[in-house]
Amino acid sequence: MQLETQRTRIRPLDPHLLTALQDYYLRNANHLDRWEPARPAHFHHADSWHKRYKIDKAEMKAGRSLKWVALQPAGDRVIGVCNYTQIYRGPFQSGTLGFSIDAECQGEGLMHEIADRTLRFMFEKVGLHRIAATHMPANHRSAKLLDRLGFAKEGLAPAYLKIAGRWEDHVLRAKINPADIAAESIDTLAG
Repeated sequence: MQLETQRTRIRPLDPHLLTALQDYYLRNANHLDRWEPARPAHFHHADSWHKRYKIDKAEMKAGRSLKWVALQPAGDRVIGVCNYTQIYRGPFQSGTLGFSIDAECQGEGLMHEIADRTLRFMFEKVGLHRIAATHMPANHRSAKLLDRLGFAKEGLAPAYLKIAGRWEDHVLRAKINPADIAAESIDTLAG
């Protein structure tokens, strides 16, 4: 399976992409360190990538996550990731979005293309009702992206996540599946 945007190809994580993904995280370590949890010393070792992939594969097979890797139009250079984790079914039908973009690609609108395309897939094909996302208050780029994608602010969670060795506050956001909102409006009008 592959999704496409005007300037990217987006594929679910698979073992053939592990080396390219490892390169992405190594190349962007300084860029991402201030926004992500601290990584253990062995995080970038090839065997660690394979161990994590086994866990990711089981999670994806069970329907609890879907991890997307965004590539340049040609070749296997990773330029971003868009992960949907903590997927719950039943009456909840929700998941959590996490994302990052290559430092060299910031400000080009690529993360918007990637997130918009994968969000549509998660709502239309996977059938999620609600997708949550968080960002640190100082992360203005993530705030702007989530605004453009239609994520509503729901609150502030103090000391929510340990980032770079410190407990950081996070803005809580969510987006409801537009088809569910439309269906609810139609039901209200018909009722």
